[in-house]
Amino acid sequence: MNFSVQESQQIVILAAVTAIAFGAYNSWWVLSIKVVEQNSSMALKDDQNAQKEKRMQELSTLIEEGAQTFLKEEYTYLAVFMVIFSIFIAVAVEKNIGELWTVSAFLVGGITSIISGFIGMKIAVKANVRTTK
Repeated sequence: MNFSVQESQQIVILAAVTAIAFGAYNSWWVLSIKVVEQNSSMALKDDQNAQKEKRMQELSTLIEEGAQTFLKEEYTYLAVFMVIFSIFIAVAVEKNIGELWTVSAFLVGGITSIISGFIGMKIAVKANVRTTK
């Protein structure tokens, strides 16, 4: 099956938009689950369950802070790597000085990966406490 360039681009864009929409829906669905009940039935809960929910919330906060610290460190190293490797690519791969097509593609891929990792970690941390509940 042969597709034109335009048809191929449309398929890629459609697949990307569909994947982003599916991810956004799943994120919304996970985050819509409440960890601590905020309705009148909370008053009817026994004290032990209320303490468990409070402890889960505390642990979730600690895990989230740890995950953010980890990502900050990882992205610091990654930024240094991306700068050094971008220079290497510019010197070794680009045909003409000043043309940065390959470097730009590398940086866009790296930044996209960073954003995906950040969002993924956020959702994973939020999903963990909801799974525990």
